[in-house]
Amino acid sequence: MKLGTTHRMHAARRRVVAATTAALALVVLGAVPSSAATWRSSVALPVAKNATTDVRVGEDGITDVTAVSGSSGGLSLTVVGVGASSGAVPKVAFSRTKVTGDVELVESPKGGALVAWTRDTAVEWDDPTTLYVAARAAGSTTWSAPTKLASVHLGGFDVGVDRSGRYTIAYRTATATKVLTGRPGSWAARTLRAALPEVELAVAPDGTAALLAVDVDSTGAAVLSVASRASATGAWTAPTVVRRDASPAFIYGRQAVVAASGGSVSVAWNSGSGVRVASRATSTGAWATATVPGWSFDLTSRPDGRVELATDAVSVRSRSRTSTTWSSPTTVAKRSGVVGVDEAAGDARAATVAWVQASGVEAGVVYARDRTTSGTWGTIRRVGSTAVEQGDVAHTFVEVARSVAGRGALVYRSTTGKIWLQRFV
Repeated sequence: MKLGTTHRMHAARRRVVAATTAALALVVLGAVPSSAATWRSSVALPVAKNATTDVRVGEDGITDVTAVSGSSGGLSLTVVGVGASSGAVPKVAFSRTKVTGDVELVESPKGGALVAWTRDTAVEWDDPTTLYVAARAAGSTTWSAPTKLASVHLGGFDVGVDRSGRYTIAYRTATATKVLTGRPGSWAARTLRAALPEVELAVAPDGTAALLAVDVDSTGAAVLSVASRASATGAWTAPTVVRRDASPAFIYGRQAVVAASGGSVSVAWNSGSGVRVASRATSTGAWATATVPGWSFDLTSRPDGRVELATDAVSVRSRSRTSTTWSSPTTVAKRSGVVGVDEAAGDARAATVAWVQASGVEAGVVYARDRTTSGTWGTIRRVGSTAVEQGDVAHTFVEVARSVAGRGALVYRSTTGKIWLQRFV
Protein backbone atom coordinates (compact mmCIF):
# COMPACT_ATOMS: atom_id res chain seq x y z
CA MET A 1 0.00 0.00 0.00
CA LYS A 2 1.02 3.61 -0.29
CA LEU A 3 2.21 4.61 3.09
CA GLY A 4 0.61 7.76 4.40
CA THR A 5 -0.45 9.21 1.03
CA THR A 6 -3.62 11.17 0.37
CA HIS A 7 -4.54 8.92 -2.54
CA ARG A 8 -7.01 6.71 -0.64
CA MET A 9 -6.28 3.08 -1.39
CA HIS A 10 -6.56 0.67 1.47
CA ALA A 11 -4.00 -2.00 2.27
CA ALA A 12 -6.60 -4.21 3.78
CA ARG A 13 -8.50 -4.72 0.61
CA ARG A 14 -5.44 -5.50 -1.43
CA ARG A 15 -4.35 -8.08 1.11
CA VAL A 16 -7.72 -9.76 0.92
CA VAL A 17 -7.41 -9.94 -2.85
CA ALA A 18 -4.21 -11.93 -2.38
CA ALA A 19 -5.97 -14.27 0.03
CA THR A 20 -8.91 -14.89 -2.28
CA THR A 21 -6.67 -16.82 -4.65
CA ALA A 22 -5.78 -19.45 -2.06
CA ALA A 23 -7.99 -22.11 -3.59
CA LEU A 24 -6.60 -21.65 -7.11
CA ALA A 25 -3.93 -23.93 -8.53
CA LEU A 26 -0.65 -22.20 -9.22
CA VAL A 27 -0.92 -23.08 -12.91
CA VAL A 28 -3.82 -20.65 -13.24
CA LEU A 29 -3.83 -18.86 -16.59
CA GLY A 30 -0.28 -19.93 -17.30
CA ALA A 31 1.06 -17.17 -15.09
CA VAL A 32 3.55 -19.14 -13.00
CA PRO A 33 7.11 -17.79 -13.34
CA SER A 34 10.04 -20.13 -13.73
CA SER A 35 12.11 -21.32 -10.79
CA ALA A 36 14.62 -18.64 -11.85
CA ALA A 37 12.20 -15.84 -11.00
CA THR A 38 13.98 -12.83 -9.54
CA TRP A 39 13.51 -9.14 -8.87
CA ARG A 40 14.33 -7.30 -12.07
CA SER A 41 15.96 -3.89 -12.39
CA SER A 42 13.83 -0.82 -11.74
CA VAL A 43 12.14 0.79 -14.75
CA ALA A 44 10.60 4.25 -14.86
CA LEU A 45 6.83 4.35 -15.27
CA PRO A 46 5.29 6.64 -17.93
CA VAL A 47 3.44 8.78 -15.39
CA ALA A 48 3.86 12.30 -14.03
CA LYS A 49 6.45 13.03 -11.38
CA ASN A 50 5.25 12.92 -7.77
CA ALA A 51 2.20 10.88 -8.74
CA THR A 52 0.52 8.87 -6.01
CA THR A 53 0.47 5.24 -7.07
CA ASP A 54 -1.03 1.85 -6.38
CA VAL A 55 0.12 -1.51 -7.78
CA ARG A 56 -1.42 -4.98 -8.16
CA VAL A 57 -0.14 -8.19 -9.73
CA GLY A 58 -2.83 -10.27 -11.41
CA GLU A 59 -3.10 -14.05 -11.44
CA ASP A 60 -2.76 -13.76 -15.23
CA GLY A 61 0.74 -12.35 -14.73
CA ILE A 62 -0.15 -8.78 -15.71
CA THR A 63 0.94 -5.92 -13.47
CA ASP A 64 -1.44 -2.94 -13.17
CA VAL A 65 -0.52 0.45 -11.72
CA THR A 66 -2.72 3.48 -11.09
CA ALA A 67 -1.23 6.94 -10.73
CA VAL A 68 -2.93 10.16 -9.64
CA SER A 69 -1.16 13.42 -10.35
CA GLY A 70 -1.83 17.14 -10.41
CA SER A 71 -3.09 19.48 -7.72
CA SER A 72 -6.24 19.85 -5.66
CA GLY A 73 -7.53 22.12 -8.44
CA GLY A 74 -7.33 19.34 -11.03
CA LEU A 75 -6.25 15.72 -10.64
CA SER A 76 -5.69 13.16 -13.38
CA LEU A 77 -5.73 9.34 -13.27
CA THR A 78 -3.37 7.25 -15.40
CA VAL A 79 -3.63 3.45 -15.58
CA VAL A 80 -0.47 1.61 -16.67
CA GLY A 81 -0.24 -2.05 -17.67
CA VAL A 82 2.76 -4.36 -17.94
CA GLY A 83 2.40 -7.66 -19.78
CA ALA A 84 3.21 -11.03 -18.24
CA SER A 85 6.54 -11.62 -20.01
CA SER A 86 9.79 -10.71 -18.27
CA GLY A 87 10.65 -8.23 -21.04
CA ALA A 88 7.28 -6.48 -21.11
CA VAL A 89 7.39 -2.68 -21.18
CA PRO A 90 5.04 -0.52 -19.08
CA LYS A 91 2.42 1.17 -21.28
CA VAL A 92 -0.35 3.64 -20.52
CA ALA A 93 -3.71 1.86 -20.82
CA PHE A 94 -5.91 4.94 -20.37
CA SER A 95 -6.12 8.29 -18.59
CA ARG A 96 -8.93 10.37 -17.10
CA THR A 97 -9.03 13.98 -15.94
CA LYS A 98 -11.03 15.74 -13.21
CA VAL A 99 -10.81 12.84 -10.75
CA THR A 100 -11.03 13.34 -6.99
CA GLY A 101 -8.02 11.18 -6.14
CA ASP A 102 -10.11 8.33 -4.73
CA VAL A 103 -9.08 5.28 -6.80
CA GLU A 104 -9.43 1.58 -6.05
CA LEU A 105 -7.75 -1.24 -8.02
CA VAL A 106 -8.39 -4.97 -7.50
CA GLU A 107 -7.28 -8.06 -9.40
CA SER A 108 -9.67 -10.98 -9.88
CA PRO A 109 -8.51 -14.48 -8.88
CA LYS A 110 -9.99 -15.55 -12.23
CA GLY A 111 -7.72 -13.16 -14.08
CA GLY A 112 -8.57 -9.65 -15.16
CA ALA A 113 -9.03 -6.61 -12.96
CA LEU A 114 -11.35 -3.76 -12.04
CA VAL A 115 -10.52 -0.13 -11.32
CA ALA A 116 -12.96 2.33 -9.76
CA TRP A 117 -12.65 6.08 -9.29
CA THR A 118 -14.75 9.15 -8.66
CA ARG A 119 -14.97 12.07 -11.07
CA ASP A 120 -15.03 15.51 -9.52
CA THR A 121 -18.55 16.69 -10.36
CA ALA A 122 -19.04 18.64 -7.12
CA VAL A 123 -19.71 22.38 -6.97
CA GLU A 124 -19.68 22.73 -3.20
CA TRP A 125 -17.30 20.77 -0.95
CA ASP A 126 -20.07 18.43 0.26
CA ASP A 127 -21.69 17.83 -3.14
CA PRO A 128 -21.69 14.27 -4.53
CA THR A 129 -19.09 12.95 -6.96
CA THR A 130 -19.67 10.36 -9.69
CA LEU A 131 -18.39 6.78 -9.36
CA TYR A 132 -17.01 5.09 -12.50
CA VAL A 133 -15.58 1.61 -13.11
CA ALA A 134 -13.57 0.00 -15.91
CA ALA A 135 -12.46 -3.62 -16.28
CA ARG A 136 -10.00 -5.73 -18.21
CA ALA A 137 -10.40 -9.37 -19.17
CA ALA A 138 -7.98 -12.11 -18.11
CA GLY A 139 -4.74 -11.99 -20.08
CA SER A 140 -5.50 -8.61 -21.66
CA THR A 141 -3.99 -5.19 -20.95
CA THR A 142 -6.91 -3.46 -22.70
CA TRP A 143 -9.55 -1.89 -20.46
CA SER A 144 -13.25 -1.46 -21.15
CA ALA A 145 -14.85 1.94 -21.59
CA PRO A 146 -15.71 3.48 -18.19
CA THR A 147 -19.22 2.87 -16.84
CA LYS A 148 -20.98 5.29 -14.50
CA LEU A 149 -22.32 3.47 -11.42
CA ALA A 150 -23.56 5.90 -8.77
CA SER A 151 -23.29 9.23 -6.99
CA VAL A 152 -20.94 9.13 -4.01
CA HIS A 153 -21.04 11.54 -1.07
CA LEU A 154 -18.58 12.24 1.75
CA GLY A 155 -17.41 8.91 3.10
CA GLY A 156 -16.26 7.63 -0.25
CA PHE A 157 -16.25 4.08 -1.63
CA ASP A 158 -14.24 0.88 -1.56
CA VAL A 159 -13.90 -2.31 -3.64
CA GLY A 160 -13.15 -5.99 -2.91
CA VAL A 161 -13.34 -9.36 -4.68
CA ASP A 162 -13.88 -12.98 -3.58
CA ARG A 163 -12.35 -16.20 -4.88
CA SER A 164 -15.10 -16.64 -7.49
CA GLY A 165 -14.18 -13.33 -9.12
CA ARG A 166 -17.30 -11.59 -7.80
CA TYR A 167 -16.68 -7.94 -6.96
CA THR A 168 -18.17 -5.96 -4.07
CA ILE A 169 -18.39 -2.17 -4.19
CA ALA A 170 -19.45 -0.23 -1.10
CA TYR A 171 -20.18 3.50 -1.23
CA ARG A 172 -21.83 6.28 0.73
CA THR A 173 -24.83 8.29 -0.50
CA ALA A 174 -26.30 11.35 1.20
CA THR A 175 -28.40 9.19 3.51
CA ALA A 176 -27.20 5.59 3.32
CA THR A 177 -24.35 3.13 2.75
CA LYS A 178 -25.00 0.98 -0.29
CA VAL A 179 -23.28 -2.19 -1.52
CA LEU A 180 -23.15 -3.58 -5.07
CA THR A 181 -22.15 -7.21 -5.61
CA GLY A 182 -21.52 -8.88 -8.98
CA ARG A 183 -19.58 -8.13 -12.12
CA PRO A 184 -19.49 -5.21 -14.55
CA GLY A 185 -22.87 -4.99 -16.22
CA SER A 186 -24.62 -7.17 -13.62
CA TRP A 187 -24.84 -5.75 -10.10
CA ALA A 188 -27.11 -6.65 -7.17
CA ALA A 189 -27.70 -3.79 -4.73
CA ARG A 190 -28.23 -3.72 -0.97
CA THR A 191 -28.64 -0.89 1.53
CA LEU A 192 -27.11 -1.18 5.00
CA ARG A 193 -29.35 -0.88 8.04
CA ALA A 194 -27.35 2.11 9.26
CA ALA A 195 -25.43 4.68 7.25
CA LEU A 196 -21.70 4.53 8.01
CA PRO A 197 -19.87 7.87 8.03
CA GLU A 198 -17.15 6.46 5.81
CA VAL A 199 -16.44 3.25 3.93
CA GLU A 200 -13.49 0.84 4.20
CA LEU A 201 -14.23 -2.65 2.89
CA ALA A 202 -12.60 -6.07 3.35
CA VAL A 203 -13.87 -9.11 1.40
CA ALA A 204 -12.83 -12.65 2.36
CA PRO A 205 -12.30 -15.51 -0.13
CA ASP A 206 -15.69 -17.06 0.72
CA GLY A 207 -17.51 -13.75 0.14
CA THR A 208 -18.01 -12.84 3.79
CA ALA A 209 -17.07 -9.20 4.29
CA ALA A 210 -16.63 -6.37 6.78
CA LEU A 211 -17.03 -2.60 6.60
CA LEU A 212 -14.98 -0.42 8.94
CA ALA A 213 -15.97 3.12 9.92
CA VAL A 214 -14.75 5.81 12.32
CA ASP A 215 -17.21 8.38 13.69
CA VAL A 216 -17.59 10.84 16.58
CA ASP A 217 -20.55 10.29 18.93
CA SER A 218 -22.67 12.86 20.75
CA THR A 219 -20.20 13.04 23.64
CA GLY A 220 -17.28 13.86 21.35
CA ALA A 221 -15.70 10.42 21.71
CA ALA A 222 -14.37 8.68 18.61
CA VAL A 223 -16.05 5.38 17.76
CA LEU A 224 -14.57 2.65 15.57
CA SER A 225 -17.24 0.19 14.38
CA VAL A 226 -17.63 -2.76 11.99
CA ALA A 227 -20.64 -3.98 9.99
CA SER A 228 -20.43 -7.40 8.33
CA ARG A 229 -22.16 -9.95 6.11
CA ALA A 230 -22.10 -13.72 6.54
CA SER A 231 -22.11 -14.61 2.82
CA ALA A 232 -21.50 -13.03 -0.57
CA THR A 233 -25.22 -12.41 -1.04
CA GLY A 234 -26.19 -12.07 2.63
CA ALA A 235 -27.65 -9.10 4.48
CA TRP A 236 -25.38 -6.73 6.39
CA THR A 237 -25.49 -6.49 10.17
CA ALA A 238 -25.84 -3.25 12.07
CA PRO A 239 -22.45 -1.76 13.05
CA THR A 240 -20.77 -3.26 16.13
CA VAL A 241 -18.59 -0.96 18.24
CA VAL A 242 -15.00 -2.21 18.35
CA ARG A 243 -13.48 0.76 20.16
CA ARG A 244 -14.78 3.96 21.80
CA ASP A 245 -12.21 6.46 23.03
CA ALA A 246 -12.65 9.90 24.60
CA SER A 247 -9.02 10.73 23.71
CA PRO A 248 -8.92 9.22 20.25
CA ALA A 249 -5.40 9.18 18.85
CA PHE A 250 -6.60 6.71 16.22
CA ILE A 251 -8.97 9.15 14.55
CA TYR A 252 -5.94 11.20 13.43
CA GLY A 253 -3.90 8.19 12.37
CA ARG A 254 -4.67 5.27 10.07
CA GLN A 255 -7.11 2.41 10.37
CA ALA A 256 -7.22 -0.83 8.40
CA VAL A 257 -9.47 -3.88 8.23
CA VAL A 258 -8.83 -7.34 6.80
CA ALA A 259 -11.16 -10.34 6.53
CA ALA A 260 -10.59 -14.09 6.34
CA SER A 261 -13.18 -16.77 5.54
CA GLY A 262 -15.76 -17.72 8.14
CA GLY A 263 -16.32 -14.20 9.41
CA SER A 264 -12.82 -13.78 10.85
CA VAL A 265 -11.86 -10.08 10.95
CA SER A 266 -8.96 -7.99 12.23
CA VAL A 267 -8.97 -4.20 12.63
CA ALA A 268 -5.80 -2.21 13.34
CA TRP A 269 -5.29 1.45 14.15
CA ASN A 270 -2.72 3.89 15.51
CA SER A 271 -2.93 4.71 19.19
CA GLY A 272 -0.92 6.91 21.51
CA SER A 273 0.88 3.86 22.87
CA GLY A 274 1.47 1.74 19.76
CA VAL A 275 -0.52 -0.15 17.13
CA ARG A 276 -3.75 -1.59 18.49
CA VAL A 277 -5.36 -4.56 16.76
CA ALA A 278 -8.78 -6.07 17.50
CA SER A 279 -9.73 -9.48 16.13
CA ARG A 280 -12.62 -11.91 16.10
CA ALA A 281 -12.56 -15.49 14.84
CA THR A 282 -16.19 -15.76 13.64
CA SER A 283 -18.94 -13.40 12.52
CA THR A 284 -20.52 -13.60 15.99
CA GLY A 285 -17.33 -13.97 18.02
CA ALA A 286 -16.10 -11.59 20.70
CA TRP A 287 -13.45 -8.99 19.89
CA ALA A 288 -10.02 -9.49 21.47
CA THR A 289 -7.63 -6.53 21.51
CA ALA A 290 -3.83 -6.38 21.66
CA THR A 291 -1.25 -3.58 21.50
CA VAL A 292 2.13 -3.90 19.78
CA PRO A 293 4.98 -1.37 19.52
CA GLY A 294 5.12 0.98 16.55
CA TRP A 295 3.24 3.60 14.57
CA SER A 296 3.39 2.58 10.90
CA PHE A 297 1.82 -0.81 10.19
CA ASP A 298 0.31 -3.02 7.52
CA LEU A 299 -2.37 -5.68 7.88
CA THR A 300 -2.59 -8.51 5.36
CA SER A 301 -4.17 -11.94 4.75
CA ARG A 302 -2.19 -14.97 3.64
CA PRO A 303 -3.53 -17.55 1.20
CA ASP A 304 -3.43 -20.19 3.96
CA GLY A 305 -5.93 -18.14 5.99
CA ARG A 306 -3.53 -16.58 8.48
CA VAL A 307 -3.62 -12.84 9.10
CA GLU A 308 -0.32 -10.95 9.44
CA LEU A 309 0.55 -7.62 11.04
CA ALA A 310 3.79 -5.91 10.00
CA THR A 311 5.00 -2.85 11.93
CA ASP A 312 7.79 -0.28 11.65
CA ALA A 313 9.76 -2.31 14.15
CA VAL A 314 10.29 -4.31 10.92
CA SER A 315 8.70 -7.35 12.47
CA VAL A 316 5.74 -9.55 11.57
CA ARG A 317 3.14 -11.24 13.78
CA SER A 318 0.42 -13.62 12.62
CA ARG A 319 -2.73 -15.38 13.79
CA SER A 320 -4.86 -18.16 12.33
CA ARG A 321 -8.34 -17.24 11.14
CA THR A 322 -9.82 -19.46 13.87
CA SER A 323 -7.96 -17.77 16.73
CA THR A 324 -7.57 -14.24 18.08
CA THR A 325 -4.16 -14.98 19.61
CA TRP A 326 -1.19 -13.43 17.84
CA SER A 327 2.16 -15.17 17.52
CA SER A 328 5.38 -13.76 18.90
CA PRO A 329 6.98 -11.29 16.46
CA THR A 330 9.42 -12.44 13.82
CA THR A 331 12.15 -9.86 13.30
CA VAL A 332 12.55 -9.09 9.60
CA ALA A 333 15.32 -6.51 10.11
CA LYS A 334 16.97 -4.79 13.07
CA ARG A 335 16.75 -1.18 11.92
CA SER A 336 16.11 2.25 13.47
CA GLY A 337 14.62 5.31 11.85
CA VAL A 338 11.97 3.32 9.96
CA VAL A 339 9.11 5.61 8.85
CA GLY A 340 6.96 3.25 6.78
CA VAL A 341 6.34 -0.46 6.18
CA ASP A 342 4.36 -2.53 3.69
CA GLU A 343 3.78 -6.27 3.29
CA ALA A 344 2.23 -8.41 0.57
CA ALA A 345 1.52 -12.15 0.75
CA GLY A 346 1.82 -14.51 -2.21
CA ASP A 347 1.68 -18.23 -2.86
CA ALA A 348 1.81 -20.56 0.17
CA ARG A 349 3.89 -18.71 2.82
CA ALA A 350 5.69 -16.45 0.34
CA ALA A 351 5.67 -12.73 1.15
CA THR A 352 7.61 -9.53 0.69
CA VAL A 353 8.09 -6.86 3.35
CA ALA A 354 9.32 -3.42 2.23
CA TRP A 355 10.21 -0.55 4.51
CA VAL A 356 11.58 2.99 4.34
CA GLN A 357 14.51 4.02 6.52
CA ALA A 358 14.90 7.79 6.86
CA SER A 359 18.24 9.09 5.56
CA GLY A 360 17.60 12.83 5.66
CA VAL A 361 14.97 15.51 6.16
CA GLU A 362 12.99 14.63 3.02
CA ALA A 363 14.70 11.42 1.93
CA GLY A 364 14.90 7.76 2.77
CA VAL A 365 16.02 4.39 1.45
CA VAL A 366 13.72 1.53 0.46
CA TYR A 367 14.72 -1.92 1.68
CA ALA A 368 12.92 -5.21 1.10
CA ARG A 369 13.14 -8.81 2.24
CA ASP A 370 11.37 -11.85 0.78
CA ARG A 371 9.99 -14.94 2.49
CA THR A 372 9.90 -18.15 0.46
CA THR A 373 7.00 -20.58 0.15
CA SER A 374 8.68 -22.69 2.84
CA GLY A 375 8.77 -19.75 5.25
CA THR A 376 12.50 -19.01 5.01
CA TRP A 377 13.55 -15.36 4.92
CA GLY A 378 16.07 -14.28 2.28
CA THR A 379 18.67 -11.53 2.44
CA ILE A 380 17.80 -7.86 2.91
CA ARG A 381 18.19 -5.91 -0.32
CA ARG A 382 18.42 -2.20 -0.98
CA VAL A 383 15.81 -1.16 -3.54
CA GLY A 384 16.63 2.53 -4.00
CA SER A 385 16.42 6.06 -2.62
CA THR A 386 12.94 7.43 -2.02
CA ALA A 387 11.05 10.55 -1.04
CA VAL A 388 9.75 11.19 2.46
CA GLU A 389 7.28 13.94 3.32
CA GLN A 390 7.86 15.08 6.88
CA GLY A 391 5.05 16.39 9.05
CA ASP A 392 3.22 15.34 12.17
CA VAL A 393 3.54 11.86 10.65
CA ALA A 394 6.15 10.98 8.00
CA HIS A 395 4.59 10.07 4.65
CA THR A 396 6.38 7.55 2.44
CA PHE A 397 5.63 6.31 -1.06
CA VAL A 398 6.27 2.60 -1.41
CA GLU A 399 3.97 -0.29 -2.26
CA VAL A 400 4.62 -3.98 -2.76
CA ALA A 401 2.31 -6.59 -4.31
CA ARG A 402 2.44 -10.37 -4.68
CA SER A 403 0.23 -12.91 -6.45
CA VAL A 404 -0.54 -16.53 -5.64
CA ALA A 405 0.82 -17.41 -9.08
CA GLY A 406 4.28 -16.40 -7.82
CA ARG A 407 4.67 -12.92 -9.28
CA GLY A 408 5.57 -9.72 -7.47
CA ALA A 409 5.90 -5.98 -7.98
CA LEU A 410 7.20 -2.99 -6.04
CA VAL A 411 6.58 0.69 -6.83
CA TYR A 412 8.37 3.61 -5.18
CA ARG A 413 8.90 7.34 -5.68
CA SER A 414 12.49 8.56 -6.02
CA THR A 415 13.83 11.74 -4.43
CA THR A 416 13.39 13.49 -7.81
CA GLY A 417 9.70 12.56 -7.92
CA LYS A 418 10.04 9.93 -10.66
CA ILE A 419 7.99 6.73 -10.18
CA TRP A 420 9.85 3.43 -10.48
CA LEU A 421 8.66 -0.18 -10.84
CA GLN A 422 10.43 -3.42 -9.97
CA ARG A 423 8.88 -6.77 -10.96
CA PHE A 424 9.47 -10.29 -9.62
CA VAL A 425 9.26 -12.53 -12.71
